[in-house]
Amino acid sequence: MGLALTIESSDKAVQYALTGRKTEIRQCCNADWSLEQIKMPDNSTRAAICGKSGQKYWMVGEKVGIKAYSTGPVVGKVRVVAVRIEQLQDINDAGAYACAVEPATRERYFAVWDTLNNQQGWKSTDNPKVVVINFAPVSP
Repeated sequence: MGLALTIESSDKAVQYALTGRKTEIRQCCNADWSLEQIKMPDNSTRAAICGKSGQKYWMVGEKVGIKAYSTGPVVGKVRVVAVRIEQLQDINDAGAYACAVEPATRERYFAVWDTLNNQQGWKSTDNPKVVVINFAPVSP
């Protein structure tokens, strides 16, 4: 299983993810991460976010744990349905909705981003490169 997705906000956001209201998360992209196509045993390919050493972090089709904060316990699982790398400011209102931001606007998303990420130096105005992970809830 890949890294546990971390929802850096509230238990409510985790519940939104586990019930399908939240279907997307963005996080800053490490400099050595890239989007790769992984060849599967059946010769199909799946998109994955990988590190330089070949470590797969999130791969389409994979079940991953989900937790409220990076130090919290895994409280459920979601299935990765898409991964991509883009600039933070590429988000649109539909992406803000998928991230469960209310009201679902780019501007509100950037305000939430800055509240959660300014201390790490990741300001929305700097337009950092982000990993976008789309997911769906998994039945227990």
